[in-house]
Amino acid sequence: MLKNSLVFNKSPFVRQTIISTLSQVVGRSVNVAIPFVVVFLYGAGENVDYLFLALSVSFYFYGSLGNVINDTLSARQLSSGDRLSRFYAIQLSVISLIATILILYVFNMEELYRYWVVAVFAGILSALGLLASLWVPQLVVRRDFHTAGFSWLWRLFAIMVFLPIYDPEFSSVGIFILCIVVGDSFRLIHLAFVTNLSGHKHGGYLGLPQVLSFLPYVAGTLLQGLNPVVDRLLASMGADGSITILEMADRSFWSIAAVTTIGLQSVLLVDMGRRHKSGALNAQYFTSLLKAGFGLGVVASLGLLLLGLVFIYWGVGDLFNKLSVEQVQLIFECVILYSLAMPIYVAATICSRIFIVYEKYSLLLHLSLMSVVSNIAVSYPLYLILGLKGVVWGTVVSMTLTGILCFRWARKIIN
Repeated sequence: MLKNSLVFNKSPFVRQTIISTLSQVVGRSVNVAIPFVVVFLYGAGENVDYLFLALSVSFYFYGSLGNVINDTLSARQLSSGDRLSRFYAIQLSVISLIATILILYVFNMEELYRYWVVAVFAGILSALGLLASLWVPQLVVRRDFHTAGFSWLWRLFAIMVFLPIYDPEFSSVGIFILCIVVGDSFRLIHLAFVTNLSGHKHGGYLGLPQVLSFLPYVAGTLLQGLNPVVDRLLASMGADGSITILEMADRSFWSIAAVTTIGLQSVLLVDMGRRHKSGALNAQYFTSLLKAGFGLGVVASLGLLLLGLVFIYWGVGDLFNKLSVEQVQLIFECVILYSLAMPIYVAATICSRIFIVYEKYSLLLHLSLMSVVSNIAVSYPLYLILGLKGVVWGTVVSMTLTGILCFRWARKIIN
């Protein structure tokens, strides 16, 4: 009976998960490689620290709000076919553009005058990312799990084509982020073209009451997205290059986490939505997900350690020649700490789809609030004691506490 309840034994699910995962891994490998490429080209200094801070603020908006749009609209289109109007999408994009620049101004006023071009391009990235997320749910609902992932390769195309032409000496981080803007512009056009070409029909546009019902999820996602920004602001209190060190360790963690979960999340959301409508989303299914999530998390944790050992600890010093032995050692130690949180993070990420299917957005807001408060409460004092490793410890503790709460609430919803 348990075997029949396992979604992982169904070949269409497995096939779709593999396709989705491969496309996301291939496409997002560009995003994973960006910090390493930047350090290779520009070294570790104040200008690179500001670039990483600007990119983190930009990702805070287009990553956080983009995920909200993708998750909620995918679930809603499965049930009613409705989607978000371009009017609301453009409004969100303009707000995120302005907010990105304002945040960089408030927290780094002196650097903004020197790197204002980077701040402006970071704001444009926020807007482009949100506009692109408008098309992704339509692809997911019709089970096109590969286009969105492969579309990230436009960033690679832009960097490889335009960077050597306009910055052959690799002296300006502003040109580098401009190349990313160009790549994301191509990505937006690509997603819009493929979606319209498919002729996918929808039931209509969501009205204001439906849009407002998503606000708790929006607020929760924005709160959750504060964690990497807070971590980098704490790192900015240290010596030059501290944000770069944290960025490389953090990106290593999220690259492995993304490989494990990002493709599975989209397929699970569709599968859970269909099971919920048929009454097959039960406690047995939840237990199977939980076990599978922890198992995947353990494998991902080992993968992160292997990445840290082979690539970071042995490769960065010889390959980049831009980091000191102490800096490379610190990156490796941070990677080890991050690996402790991987199993519970992967399992919690998978189980969090249940809140979206049941539209329990207020609980997601509470989880996010718990995550941010615990991260700040633990990270700041530990930073004062342990330095950069204290920031990582705060992330590990926050993920663990939030994961445990997520499991308890998800089980209650299922039961």
